[in-house]
Amino acid sequence: MSLTMRFDININEGHRNLLLVGSAEEPIEHMALRLTAALIFWELQPIIPPGHDHPAIVDLGYVPDFLCVDEAGGVAVWGECGAASTNKMGKAVRKYGASRIVAFHHSLETGRRYRETLKEDLRTPSRVDILAWKQEDFRPFVAALTERNYIVGQSFGHSINLVLNDQVFDSTLELL
Repeated sequence: MSLTMRFDININEGHRNLLLVGSAEEPIEHMALRLTAALIFWELQPIIPPGHDHPAIVDLGYVPDFLCVDEAGGVAVWGECGAASTNKMGKAVRKYGASRIVAFHHSLETGRRYRETLKEDLRTPSRVDILAWKQEDFRPFVAALTERNYIVGQSFGHSINLVLNDQVFDSTLELL
């Protein structure tokens, strides 16, 4: 059975509704990372998830967890939540050389391990930005999630300062 979460989001003086539908095997932590992407890239209006037929990525053969497009409809940000295969990340780096490639992680430890994997497997691992939560901030963030969620606050840079379902979160993700 899949998990569905609805979000009424009011941040940075803007409002959007977000619907996240997870597959039966998708952990809630992965969905929390997809929400994190929506918040961090709020101003770029991320598409979560883009479809296989999205015109910006139709010819790559891979679909990111989230995508931000530029004014011309091209890829501005290609984003993954968790440890995507290095083959997938390598193709994204090569295909979208001018785009920002980002991977979100639920802890500094997993983010650092992923950085080491990218260093071993990619020619240009520095092209991938890894944004990682501090574990002590991520656990309560995940625990606060329900089927219906209300968020109000601000997002700037790699930081969020918001209220999620009556719980306050003031967190800065680490760039690794």
